[in-house]
Amino acid sequence: MSTGLLIASLLLLGLLSACAAKPPMNVIQAQQLPARCEAALGKLEYLIHRHAVRDAQHQLVPGYPLLRTNRLLLALADTESSGSERDAWIQRASQLAIADYLIEFQNLPVSAVADLPALAELEALLNDCAWQQLGRLQQAEQWHRLVAVLQPGSEYFAGRRLLGLYPITNLAMKAGIREWQQDTRALFNRPAVDADMPLAVW
Repeated sequence: MSTGLLIASLLLLGLLSACAAKPPMNVIQAQQLPARCEAALGKLEYLIHRHAVRDAQHQLVPGYPLLRTNRLLLALADTESSGSERDAWIQRASQLAIADYLIEFQNLPVSAVADLPALAELEALLNDCAWQQLGRLQQAEQWHRLVAVLQPGSEYFAGRRLLGLYPITNLAMKAGIREWQQDTRALFNRPAVDADMPLAVW
């Protein structure tokens, strides 16, 4: 790959990494939780967003801060699932969210957590809030609304796609691949014994 193309690709990758570095806050919209749950989640979301400590191993569910998903959960989400299947799905998604929140909490600077409960208290509060959320999401209407917002997401914002960054990156990658293929073909088309190619020693 030529030096110019390599530099351009690295710059684009750096730009895309910056785009993904600070995901948006996940504000409660889809369902109402008790005021203390909303207050705690709102403050936690604000601090996580402000200090850019979001744990990216699981996907956020827009409007449902106490749910996070992975590929398996997304595949299992079904509007026609039974009550027990819904319960198991919601409980697992809640467990992922709480585990991630605890990681994010511990990644916050000490000065940022002064107004938050201690780690054990926060975990107990999140578990209680998740239990109350479970009761609401067991209702068919609420479950259908939840499934409707589940999307196999990307780490990047949709707005970044509209700016054309993905097509640009795709072009750079294709150009790099073509150049690599040409170089590889040229290498294999060279004579077996070449002055500037050392012989292998077995």
